Amino acid sequence: MLTYGDGLADIDTAQLWAFHQQHGKMGTVTGVRPISRYGELAIDGGRVRVFSKKPQADEGFISGGFFVFHRRFFDYLENEDNCVLEREPLDKLTRGGELMSYTERHK
Repeated sequence: MLTYGDGLADIDTAQLWAFHQQHGKMGTVTGVRPISRYGELAIDGGRVRVFSKKPQADEGFISGGFFVFHRRFFDYLENEDNCVLEREPLDKLTRGGELMSYTERHK
């Protein structure tokens, strides 16, 4: 299991671990719905129907920054300063169908 140095989230790590063990793939990333940085408008014919201040997104996920990997994942990392987790290593897992997402629907 890993996260970034500034990782902070309401993630049930026991459930995250159980989900990772259940699916049998090499990696799991937490998927969270972001809170908008802006107020959101629903407009109909120029009339504002809904004004919502910084709502949580209804669609799409972003990385919650908490991961679980099988130790074989180290084979995907290069021992070079330019090795960036979010680029080649995670891209390889994704292309190979080995990255799953744990989201709030799993709670």
